[in-house]
Amino acid sequence: MSSPELERGLRIKTNAMRGGIVENVFARDITIGEVGSAIDVDMLYEEGANGPFVPVVRNVRVERMTIEKALRAFFVRGLDSSPVRGLVVSASVFKSVTKESLLSNSDEIVLRGVTILPAR
Repeated sequence: MSSPELERGLRIKTNAMRGGIVENVFARDITIGEVGSAIDVDMLYEEGANGPFVPVVRNVRVERMTIEKALRAFFVRGLDSSPVRGLVVSASVFKSVTKESLLSNSDEIVLRGVTILPAR
């Protein structure tokens, strides 16, 4: 994958109108040339927290992801009542990153052997 128009590499989206459980997601050996956000987990998508079905996102593992150019490495937004839990990224490189990652309402985020290099 690669495009200046590619908004997200790995994307998980949900909200309290949709609900549900997203768990045990495993991705590895991903190469992206150019992307907006490399890893995007968004529980505030559209209606966000406004709804009766509180979603759960947990146990997401990403291994050996290589990004040549990204606006940001991570965009993670959980809910106050249901944070994103157990996002583990390992042996990955994010190059030419323009903006800081956004991590809100997230817990148990683990980065092992991850390199984030800023754009020059």
